[in-house]
Amino acid sequence: MHPNGYVISDVIKDLPIAENYTQLSKELYDLLITLIKIPDNQDQRLFDTKEPRIDGLAGPKEGLAWFNQSKTPKKSNLATKNGIPFFGNSSPDPKISKHSRNDLYNVVHEGDCIEILRQYPNESIDLVFADPPYNLDKNYTRYDDGQTDQQYIEWCNVWLNEYARVLKPTGSLFVLNLPRWGLYHADFLNQHLFFQNWIVWDALSEPRGKIMPAHYALLFYTKSKSDFTFNYQSHSPIDSREYCLRSSCISKRKQNGDDKKTILTDIWWDIHRIKHRRDRDYHPCQLPESLMKRIIELSTNPDDVVLDAFGGTGTTPLTALKLGRRYVAIDMDANYVHLMKQKISELETSGEIQRQPVKQISHSITKKALQLELRKLTMDLGRLPTPEDVKEKSRYSLDLYLSTFPSWGKALKAAKRPLDYHHE
Repeated sequence: MHPNGYVISDVIKDLPIAENYTQLSKELYDLLITLIKIPDNQDQRLFDTKEPRIDGLAGPKEGLAWFNQSKTPKKSNLATKNGIPFFGNSSPDPKISKHSRNDLYNVVHEGDCIEILRQYPNESIDLVFADPPYNLDKNYTRYDDGQTDQQYIEWCNVWLNEYARVLKPTGSLFVLNLPRWGLYHADFLNQHLFFQNWIVWDALSEPRGKIMPAHYALLFYTKSKSDFTFNYQSHSPIDSREYCLRSSCISKRKQNGDDKKTILTDIWWDIHRIKHRRDRDYHPCQLPESLMKRIIELSTNPDDVVLDAFGGTGTTPLTALKLGRRYVAIDMDANYVHLMKQKISELETSGEIQRQPVKQISHSITKKALQLELRKLTMDLGRLPTPEDVKEKSRYSLDLYLSTFPSWGKALKAAKRPLDYHHE
């Protein structure tokens, strides 16, 4: 915990506005020095002397404009013609022939995403989006989420290459992942497309004994350097950050005429992850519709084609359909394919998706007992149990697990690490 009483996360929000893109501001520098815990017997300011020095710390003084330098770094113009403010472009894109086949659109495919992507013509899709598995050993029924780092990166590069190939000249690519993998994605994509933004989705996570991993990396690339679809004006400005994001708060303050605005930047703090089980499907990593709505509206126009190679529970195709776009969704899990098709059918038939209300089940079995049971099953099976394993081998019903934990991944955490026997 921060001494002032709030958790330090990897999204720094409370520093004064400064030019921190080609240099470090004094305030940011002081914060970093505090975080790395310089010993008390050494000067934490470092640059108060003519020749500042500290063992184990080095860096170019040119990056510190507030220090008395003879030459001040020039500000680089990193804003793009069309992009979200503050970031720029890079690498050229390959020349790809153009085709179009309408029979490939408004469809949900079951199978390997790479094989299916290869069936699509060059430059046939307006927006390609991916929220792939994060290689965190999540419990997917048809996918191994525990590959080696090298295997995972190589696999991602194959479908990213197909994404770049099928993208139209005016099209955009958005990839959501952990910052760790975002670095590798960016390195690969810089060779094929034009960089627009590294968007920070500020979605608070769980403490893990270090700076809290509060954000996801949302990479934004385009096929063309500047001539791409980008509807920025329709999404900026947005409501001020000072407001509560609950719907009741929004309604009350707008009735009172309180409606301050701020520009949309590359830090998206105003979209929450899905927090309540009543709003979720049975999936380890389900995205909120509001995130996909912003991405689709920013980068496409009505009747454009949106593709998601990791369709899951169907957030992307359903949002595309609601916004008057065509869709292509892929998933290798037959259950998710069935769920997507069912929800799309409901939306097309009745204009809405019939979500069953979640009933609160009262029971005498504690969460600790269920966690211990999962650990026992893990030891017996030699692997993490699936819902099917629980149906066959557990003393407790699967419904009991699903009513107690918000997701199967949360339930399985107990099977991966020792339990705290002192606290529920």
